[in-house]
Amino acid sequence: MWNPLKILSIYPLVCYCRIGLLGFVLCVSGCSTYQHRYPVVPDILKSPYEQKGELPSDLKDVAIEVHKSDHNENKAEVKTIQRISLANALDRALAENVDIGLARAEEQIAQTKDQVSKGVLLPVLEFSGGAARTDGRVQGSFGELRDVEFNTYNPQVAMGYHINLGSQIHKALATRRDLDFAVLQTLHTEQRLLLRVIELYQNLALSRIGIKIAEQLVADSEQFVRIASTRTALGVGLGSEVARAKAKLASDRQQLVQARNIWETSSVRLAVVLRLNPRVLLEPTDEKLVPINLIPSPETWKVEENVRVRPDIKAAVRRTMAASHQVSAAWWDLLGPELTAEVRQIYIGDRLSSGFNDRTDSRLLLSWTFSFDKIGRINQRKAEEALARLNLMKIEDKAFGEVQIARQEIHAAMERIRLAKDGLEAAQSNHHISLARFQAGMAIVLEVLDAEDARAQAQLDIALSIVAFNLAQVRLLTAAGIIHRDLFGR
Repeated sequence: MWNPLKILSIYPLVCYCRIGLLGFVLCVSGCSTYQHRYPVVPDILKSPYEQKGELPSDLKDVAIEVHKSDHNENKAEVKTIQRISLANALDRALAENVDIGLARAEEQIAQTKDQVSKGVLLPVLEFSGGAARTDGRVQGSFGELRDVEFNTYNPQVAMGYHINLGSQIHKALATRRDLDFAVLQTLHTEQRLLLRVIELYQNLALSRIGIKIAEQLVADSEQFVRIASTRTALGVGLGSEVARAKAKLASDRQQLVQARNIWETSSVRLAVVLRLNPRVLLEPTDEKLVPINLIPSPETWKVEENVRVRPDIKAAVRRTMAASHQVSAAWWDLLGPELTAEVRQIYIGDRLSSGFNDRTDSRLLLSWTFSFDKIGRINQRKAEEALARLNLMKIEDKAFGEVQIARQEIHAAMERIRLAKDGLEAAQSNHHISLARFQAGMAIVLEVLDAEDARAQAQLDIALSIVAFNLAQVRLLTAAGIIHRDLFGR
């Protein structure tokens, strides 16, 4: 009689086998499940300065004002200006940047592939049914011919399993490693994006400072033209001094135009990363550019410990492990048996209204299939594993170099700030003295012009040094693989 539940009588045995197999897979692969998307900061990266939250005393009072835009500063073309903070820029980048979206899409694809690979390990449940009608002459089993007329109804239900078990287990483990790789690559993309946005934001602030310096140069040159003109009118100056002062003024105005162009270029680059309207000029909300305190004592760090938490290195390790499992799967494809197991419940009847007769067919088969393409696939997987290992070596070498370079850049930038601070004080004093000497008729025009340029260069040097110091710390955090959003406020 029709009894679909009869096939379920073998289900407990199959279920126990599957639970054991899945348990093995999950135990092996579960160690790579990440409960935290960001690695823990190793103790080796903690310094006394970081614990106290203080900069060296000679860097605390170093600051340079960020120029705030005047909407009438460029009367030829009035553009919309949007002020943006670093925190807002970072949040928008993590939410809107296309590279992050692509990385997360790849992670989603890897998750679905992992689900597919685990689904292959489960048995297949099949339902089928058919109806047929025979009307006419047929030949029976012993050769008789006769005319018949009948209907046949044939519903079936089956549970089957066809798999190379060893190969599929290794493929499932490889897919799990690929999922780990995708998760770590997403984290690596986020960290590199944080570095990119901070670099662009610091350059934006630097460009605004450049405008302020250029405007100050123009103002100083205009003042100097007036002084030189007055001296010439009084007969104590030369006409060449006025001409030279006007030439300097024209040059400074060109530098101001170039400074504004650099600001607009920096704004567009940041807007593209943040997916904002590039026609709207961005302006930092920071009032001053100051040295930040992230990791100001790098001399105690050990490079080997730093790079171990880098997500791209961990991702390369997972890719190598996945390639190794693919090699094992290829060997199992060649040498391992294929298991075919099936239990099928078949029902047959000549009308739908009456009962059905049934029978149960069961079969278990082990088979081996040899083909030369499987040997080629083994060699292919071995080559892919060798490539993955070489790529891991390349990333490790790059990481060691990035950490060491960033450490050296921090030391150099700290020293540059100290020297630039002294240079700015000297340049400002020199400018005041030179201008006073020129007004008293004791200095030539070139001395004043050189003093103006020296002061402007000193201001630019200290701004460049602060930016270099800040970015060197951020690059070191990125090179060590421990940079994350919360380090930069909300």
